[in-house]
Amino acid sequence: MDDASLENIEQLIKITEKYIERGIIVINVEKQSLKTSSALVYCLACLLSVLMDRVSAQAETIVVDTTEDKQDVGDGSCTLREAINNANVNIDTTNGDCLAGEGDSIIDVITLD
Repeated sequence: MDDASLENIEQLIKITEKYIERGIIVINVEKQSLKTSSALVYCLACLLSVLMDRVSAQAETIVVDTTEDKQDVGDGSCTLREAINNANVNIDTTNGDCLAGEGDSIIDVITLD
């Protein structure tokens, strides 16, 4: 595991510990040792890390390359309106002008060029 991965896990551990302190995550530790509780927090942080990597890997980045507000399918320009439509329906409705969105539970990224 590289240094960047270890830093991400350490940050996730700190976030998870804050959630536990606030009562957002509840762990019954009456009969567990502190070492076991720390291991559980570490496991939760690793799980969060894996889930975050999976979500970010699947999100599509749709680049808007014009300021015009039109929907001319197949004109080679991706408008904001076309990008939003593709992200919402998760298919290419623009005949190649914009990328299609990725999956129903994935939040796509729209950038302005």
